[in-house]
Amino acid sequence: MRGVAILLALLSTGVGPHPGQAFASQSEAATPSASDARVEQAGILSDPAVMEAFLDGLIQGQLRERTIAGATVAVVGGGEVLFTKGYGWADVDGRRPVDPEETLFRIASVTKLFTFTAVMQLAEEGWLDLEADVNEYLDFRIPDTYSEPITLTHLMTHTAGFEEDLRNLFTFDPEGIGRLEDWVEDNLPQRVRPPGTFSVYSNYGTALAGYIVERVSGLPWEDYIERRILEPLGMERTTGREPLPDGLAPALSQGYAPRKGGFEAQLLELSPGGAPAGSMSSTAADMATFMLAFLDGGAVGDARILEEDTVARMLDRHFGHDPQLPGNGLGFFEMSSHGTRILGHGGNTQWFHNTLALFPEHDLGLFVSFNTTTAAPLTYGPFLATFLDRFFAAPPTPPTR
Repeated sequence: MRGVAILLALLSTGVGPHPGQAFASQSEAATPSASDARVEQAGILSDPAVMEAFLDGLIQGQLRERTIAGATVAVVGGGEVLFTKGYGWADVDGRRPVDPEETLFRIASVTKLFTFTAVMQLAEEGWLDLEADVNEYLDFRIPDTYSEPITLTHLMTHTAGFEEDLRNLFTFDPEGIGRLEDWVEDNLPQRVRPPGTFSVYSNYGTALAGYIVERVSGLPWEDYIERRILEPLGMERTTGREPLPDGLAPALSQGYAPRKGGFEAQLLELSPGGAPAGSMSSTAADMATFMLAFLDGGAVGDARILEEDTVARMLDRHFGHDPQLPGNGLGFFEMSSHGTRILGHGGNTQWFHNTLALFPEHDLGLFVSFNTTTAAPLTYGPFLATFLDRFFAAPPTPPTR
């Protein structure tokens, strides 16, 4: 049973293979000529009907083969939403279908991109220094285990050197939800390696960044995200609050596990205190808007959440173990493959499984979320890999004589 509990904890927090490493190992090294060919071939992405037909077959097949109740997807490109679509059921017993405009899915660790966007907003305004010791912004002290201090850049690249402690990351009891300020102090992990040496996924590091946002802005993390990101972008069906607000709670998809030829509804997972690392719920339509903001240099229409230079900085590579391996942007993971640079993030609870992927060279964004345990293997592998095989496949090699 202990092994099962650890596995469930891993799924609940998005911890697992590096969101780029396991996937990118399927790719081949890109040469300039091959890359140019792929850019030309990717012109097919300009026809949303072709992509929608492909994704219909892919997702509906995966729902059947893996016994998944429902999914929601969004694709953006060229400064607009190409399409959003729901598949299957948000509520199996109630026969409520997934609606991409209305149905909220738990986006889990994709939440981290919102937290790090908030950090970058405050850095733009001069309230935060990304290279300063984070202790300057805290009301408790991170121990001086090593001579090098931990910085916000370390938190955003998962290189702070914290031990990843999986305890106290989720609860099913609404009464178990506490204050972020208490959670980050009570759950302070050990520093087990000097900062900047290895990238090791850290839920605590993101929660700490969210607490710094609270400390510097004077707003609770949930309020800040709403006022500075969600409201400007018109993301009215997205929230980081737990339990969900009354106006959104009825639209949340149920989470499922397959049982006896059908599906068994599961209890809603909640964050006891580390909300900035994984508490958010959203629709495919709202996530389309969020992707457009990053592809369009920080703005959607007249609403700007970041400056263009800041977006470019977040998407640049800031850490890597080797030039041949995927690395880290600021908050984003490199997920590059098939000769194409991809930046994004995954997210997993026990029941919900998500992938957000941006293709900056092609002005393309893709978001997908599934609501059943059996989708866990899809998000970092078969789903995105199959998409890339279809639209970014290497040109055929001419036969040799």
